[in-house]
Amino acid sequence: MKSFLNRSIVLAAVLALGTTAWAGTIATKLETRLDSAPQASPQSSKNIVDRLERLGNFSILLTALETANLKDTVATGGPFTLFAPTDQAFADLLAQLGITAPELLANPDLASILLYHAVPGGLRAGELLESSTEPTLSDGKSVLVVREGRDVLVNRAKVTRANVPASNGIIHVIDGVLLPPAEPTSINSILDVLQLDGRFSVLLAALEVTGLDDAVAGPGPFTLFAPTDEAFAALLAALGISADELLANPDLSSILLYHVLGSREEALQLLRARIATTLMGDDLSIRVRRSSFFVNDSRVINPNVNAPNGILHTLDKVLLP
Repeated sequence: MKSFLNRSIVLAAVLALGTTAWAGTIATKLETRLDSAPQASPQSSKNIVDRLERLGNFSILLTALETANLKDTVATGGPFTLFAPTDQAFADLLAQLGITAPELLANPDLASILLYHAVPGGLRAGELLESSTEPTLSDGKSVLVVREGRDVLVNRAKVTRANVPASNGIIHVIDGVLLPPAEPTSINSILDVLQLDGRFSVLLAALEVTGLDDAVAGPGPFTLFAPTDEAFAALLAALGISADELLANPDLSSILLYHVLGSREEALQLLRARIATTLMGDDLSIRVRRSSFFVNDSRVINPNVNAPNGILHTLDKVLLP
């Protein structure tokens, strides 16, 4: 039992990257792995533009910054945290949208798209994970930074190299272009984080139908075990029902309350306790299985996603009381 508990706590510390003083050492190790280059002083003599030019593979990004009249600002302003899409990331976007690079550069929203890749202040990967959401320079629209396995994701773009220092900030190289949401995003609650993430349309609809959305947006603190749309799709297929039938289920409120705790519980705390009591009054089993963090038989995909009124743990399966 003691051996199991020790292994559980070690795994939880990895999952809880950046959230405790003890996990800081683990965070540093992960950041080092993400940044394959030798660690330099945070106060590099090269500014962000210089660093992008020296790194290579950022010709489209640099051209876009110049076209949008942002290149000088990125070179001399700051400090900034820049999420930098590679040329391949832009090529993938162009193929997805069916447009050419000149058409992208002529887009009237180009400046807004680029500003959505910049966050005030020089933030390392551990700091970004600790906050989970950060308002960008694009009208304050936020990005979401989460752990997924061994990867760090910004929205759904993977960080392929983290913590590249510059004299006026930090660069995190990403494998996708970030597209800002149509409306400004102000992160005030767990509900806002769910909406920003984009993978929780069924959960959001269920919370609204049951009137629990206002509660989840309240002061809290809460812990929400949040099944993705894929998790709900798997449940609907298994039950042979439609989403509308699920939303009309008279037990829906109880199912949702089975996913909520009346306190803020990080992965480390949950694994130490091994049991969590939900707002429905029933207990959840918390354990490690196959080197993964499980709640009952649901695997946690993204642990420790922080919100102003609590914390989320993304699940790959809906919990049934």
